[in-house]
Amino acid sequence: MMSGPEVNADLSWDNLWRWHENWVNELFPSRDFKSTKVTPSFDTQATCILFDGLDEFLALHNEISSDHILNILHGAAKRYRHNAKFSILTVCRSSLPGVERYANSNKNIYEVSRLTVDEAKEAFPICNTWLNYVQDKDLLDVVLTPLILSSLDDMAGLDSHDLNATYIIGRSIDSILRKSSLEGAKLVDGTVISREHLLIALMLVAWVFFRKALGEISLNQMRSEIKGIANEWALYLESNHLEDENEQLKTSLALLNEEYFIKGLVQRTLFITTGQRKVRFSNRQWHDYLIALYFKQCLVLGNVDDFGVTAFNPVIYKMAGELMAGDIITESMAKRAITRWNETGDSSIVGDILAFISWTTVAIEPAAVRMFLSEAGNYSEITRIVLLAGFGYRGLEDLPHDRSSKDIRNALLPLLKIMADCDMCPIGDRIASSIAWCYLSAYAKKFNVEMIDQPWPELRFNEDGQKLALSAMCKKANNQYQLTKYTKSLQIAFLSAVKQAQTKPSLLIRSMHYLYFLVIAKKFGAHVIELNDGLDDLLNENSQLAKMLDSECAIPELKLMFKHFQELEKTES
Repeated sequence: MMSGPEVNADLSWDNLWRWHENWVNELFPSRDFKSTKVTPSFDTQATCILFDGLDEFLALHNEISSDHILNILHGAAKRYRHNAKFSILTVCRSSLPGVERYANSNKNIYEVSRLTVDEAKEAFPICNTWLNYVQDKDLLDVVLTPLILSSLDDMAGLDSHDLNATYIIGRSIDSILRKSSLEGAKLVDGTVISREHLLIALMLVAWVFFRKALGEISLNQMRSEIKGIANEWALYLESNHLEDENEQLKTSLALLNEEYFIKGLVQRTLFITTGQRKVRFSNRQWHDYLIALYFKQCLVLGNVDDFGVTAFNPVIYKMAGELMAGDIITESMAKRAITRWNETGDSSIVGDILAFISWTTVAIEPAAVRMFLSEAGNYSEITRIVLLAGFGYRGLEDLPHDRSSKDIRNALLPLLKIMADCDMCPIGDRIASSIAWCYLSAYAKKFNVEMIDQPWPELRFNEDGQKLALSAMCKKANNQYQLTKYTKSLQIAFLSAVKQAQTKPSLLIRSMHYLYFLVIAKKFGAHVIELNDGLDDLLNENSQLAKMLDSECAIPELKLMFKHFQELEKTES
């Protein structure tokens, strides 16, 4: 993977090959490879350039868009069009938005056949004992891949667990660690290392990647970053008198200070080498699982300041929710998050926890629900929207296995009635009033609760309204809009959340209000590159989102919002 200054808006076909030259020479220093020995052959010889894992590349390199890569590849095709035997083959997951644009016709799109259960049993006999337990189609999509199957063992005790993707991925990591020969080794002080210690260590390494948005990392940088994280955690545990309760975490921190174990984790577990002394995770699902585990660790132990570093995404929230299926978000957890927000001034600490609650069915104490709601008027605009969107959605879904949906709905209803009337609402947040009104309307239909006698507080699409929404998406300095690390990750997380609504109508209220912020950010050029591709697809008249809004079940006001968004997309600031 390319990283650092190599990945920016200047990436071009020629720069790509210069990077390739550097990469080969990093791996094989004695070869003195020159790309100029290869590229001239593109003019005359039969050549196929293979770009494998494009979706993974785009996911790990936020500065590069799908459109950027397409322009590079189209330029190369034009450059060598005189050579009829020159071709480019792009390999990626079918879930990549606009994947069909990478082929010059539908006839040139090929799908790799998925393994069947019978083929998987034949290729990986050790999986015969448990594969029949997996019946869910989406779960089979996760399981029936060679990388996951090759890492799994006989999965003893599978029939006693609720099957989900998080559990399967966790078992695959556990199997890899068991086979690594690191379990049972000793620290310098004689402490015996367990798989749990190794897993926690990998979790901390994953956090290094995630908080820095890294595609790859040098071993030297990884050691330096891990040392800093280890020191931060050690200080937190000591200052909060948690050492005795968290001996495993302490041992894992000590493990990461020893060269033998760092090398062992890199060479025998979840990583692949991308250059001389550079590594990356070999599977994004393993990385996401470890980040979900880190989220749980921070929330349970109260070390929540890291939630203000970067926004998480729905995939990670859902995994964390499955990891916490037997846990409860307590009043003390809510109090800790609110206390740290007040002490640091960083409301995203609370915002990330509220977003987590909204994407899961993890139980939450009624007192914790009331505590989060009681601060609604003091939150930042974004945090308030996440609160209303998340709690509103869980109360509306009312899933049978959600033990807290009724508590959330009952506590939220009085606030919705106040905020839905923007003329009477003391906060003066019209976006919050809009989302409150929409959820109150949906509650009235589904649960027969009283609806206020007020029209929808239409979002302000004038200049003042747009600037207000824009201020939540970026910072303004020297008369220019600037994205911070957190606002970049927030926009990507919002875009991911909006896309989820394309397959789940009950997410429409939340997603349409998130979409408002993204459309405004793009209109003023204060947006991440991902929005260039994502918003065009979402706001298309033939998009799945447009079709869902046209259905009779959709709230009419959401369709009106969609029309406004389309008009805003056509205008420039």
